[in-house]
Amino acid sequence: MAGCGPSGDSRQAVRGTITLDGQPLAEGLISFRPAPGTSGNTAGGAIRQGRFELPAERGLPPGEYVVQIQSYERTGRTVDTTDDPLGGPAAPERVPIRFRQTGQLKATVVADGENVFKFKLTRAGS
Repeated sequence: MAGCGPSGDSRQAVRGTITLDGQPLAEGLISFRPAPGTSGNTAGGAIRQGRFELPAERGLPPGEYVVQIQSYERTGRTVDTTDDPLGGPAAPERVPIRFRQTGQLKATVVADGENVFKFKLTRAGS
């Protein structure tokens, strides 16, 4: 039956912008993980030219989320395979660890409004 089930379980579209030191983050990945006490799924997507967008079908149920952002610099160098058995391109992380692992960034997804987030990251204090 249409309309049955909790309305809070519907996924919401999520979009926004990300800057690093005042400039759009060229590329990277963003993920939203349910904060403790929030049920829901983890979702994420690509960052391109400082923007990200998750359509409703890949979006998030309303609730509190911890946000993690990653972006690797392309250097053109390769990792020495004696130190890294996988080898491959050297790719230092652009985003300070506090925005990748500590849960410093948070977002509240709502059912009755737009879910547009602006994350202004800085390297200061890294």
